Amino acid sequence: MKKSLLAGAIAATLGAGSAHAFLFSLEGDLNGMGMVVTGLPPLPAPGFTVAFDLSTAYGNSTIWNTGLAGLTPGSSVWSPKLIVDGQIVIHNPSLPATINRTYDYRKAFQGSVTTTLNSLIGLAALPSVLDTSTPSFSGSMTVNYSGVFDDFPLLGISVPTFGSGTLNINFSFVNATDVLTLAITESFSGAGWNGFEAMLDNLDNTIGTNSGTLGAFIWGGKTVTPTGNPANPFNSTGNLRLIPEPATLGLLGLGLLGLATARRRTV
Repeated sequence: MKKSLLAGAIAATLGAGSAHAFLFSLEGDLNGMGMVVTGLPPLPAPGFTVAFDLSTAYGNSTIWNTGLAGLTPGSSVWSPKLIVDGQIVIHNPSLPATINRTYDYRKAFQGSVTTTLNSLIGLAALPSVLDTSTPSFSGSMTVNYSGVFDDFPLLGISVPTFGSGTLNINFSFVNATDVLTLAITESFSGAGWNGFEAMLDNLDNTIGTNSGTLGAFIWGGKTVTPTGNPANPFNSTGNLRLIPEPATLGLLGLGLLGLATARRRTV
């Protein structure tokens, strides 16, 4: 059950299945990664939290870190663009409700994103691979962004929209449970841009219960097809790619908040 760390800049905030790879570069095969978002409206929380379960009944996760490996406190990374290529399915089995989107090498964001690692506990530097031998760690980072988000109706963006802001992220990985948690507060500006929490709230309104808490599973690959089997409802083939240009890091990670995760099915 090997999990690697992949992301081009830890930080970010989950977005709808793909457009949200805002802070991370990612290439992988996602097969039912668990995701729970809490603190969304109407809850009066000062921010929101996203937890990724890297080991679910659908398989185990692998996370590669292409942009943050070796990053030490006080260091920064920068990226100007995010391209999304592949198919994403977000499934809430409790309703049930499913979102299925395909992106053909589509530009999700263009501008500037700078991610700074502020603190790190448990390790001297961010690792390139997370697996059962990697100790638990935690820390914090700040993400400053400014640029244009392409239209993603799923995220409540109907036309290309300029937005800028700051994300303050406290992150932790607990090896014993295989859970990566990101606690995020944000400030933002821009006409028509309401920040990442608003994007997640829009997702909750689409496949959740609009209760302030959203639980779902994510599949992603070059293609994703239904299986007709409730125990394993989708099958992904090939890789979903969230591509930073240049390949130093991605952007934010909407859809995969924080350390972008690439899921691999166990065999």
